[in-house]
Amino acid sequence: MAFAENAHVSMGERNVQQAKQDMINRAEMVAARWQLTLDASPLKHTADRVVYKVNAADGLAVLKLNRKFGSEGGSIPFLRGLPDGIGVKLLRVSPLRRAMLLSWLEGPTLDMLVARGNEARAERLLAQVASSLSKAKFRRMALIQRLNWRVQKRFDGFAPRLKNTAQSADFARAKSAFDVLVDTMPPEVVIHGDLHFGNIIDTAQGPRFIDPKGYRADPAAEFAAAFSAAQPDPAIAEFKQRITRRAAVYAPAIEADPLRLIRWGAVLYSNKISIDLS
Repeated sequence: MAFAENAHVSMGERNVQQAKQDMINRAEMVAARWQLTLDASPLKHTADRVVYKVNAADGLAVLKLNRKFGSEGGSIPFLRGLPDGIGVKLLRVSPLRRAMLLSWLEGPTLDMLVARGNEARAERLLAQVASSLSKAKFRRMALIQRLNWRVQKRFDGFAPRLKNTAQSADFARAKSAFDVLVDTMPPEVVIHGDLHFGNIIDTAQGPRFIDPKGYRADPAAEFAAAFSAAQPDPAIAEFKQRITRRAAVYAPAIEADPLRLIRWGAVLYSNKISIDLS
């Protein structure tokens, strides 16, 4: 039995390595087709995705390649409609939307600022990005997916699986909170959808975001990932203090009640972890 288990693990590892090498091979083919020069090593590399810093005809850029079709389905209409001066620029997309060429942004991520002890500055810069994005006038906004639909679909899909489990009461509370937020929702704006310190770069021109998911949503739904981001993970009491402090920093950026930001954070967090619980 032990031998069989070890053989299974070994086979799984080989499959992962083969998949990762396949992503490298695909990136090299795209680079040749688009006349790009890849850096020696990728910035990110998994069995399903590879990201390279590249040299293009107009300077430095980022090549992002996904194995699965539609992996960037929400971000492409988002980036195509994004006004200048807020985030990364979309330069080129492959016909099947598996490969994207994006502008290179020079500077530290806000994660790096936090690691250096500049958490307050990181929070202010994140609020600045969220404020600019909430006021942006997007082209063809109707093409961007609605967050409420996605969240509702997850609640509907996972409720039967969590029935009569230890998590069912908490799940029901989260669904009730979501219903209240939807019933009292202000006009939709376009949000990043995964805005946290690791997805914002402090460039010489100001903070710019990367890696958007792209949703139409309540502006208060923007900050769920931003509440949890920190190094290292804190104790529960410290975590609560951090959420309260950050909500007070972020809420004025979108002219919202801090409690509304916290409620959206709780709903989206519960909606996300329901996948693991089921």
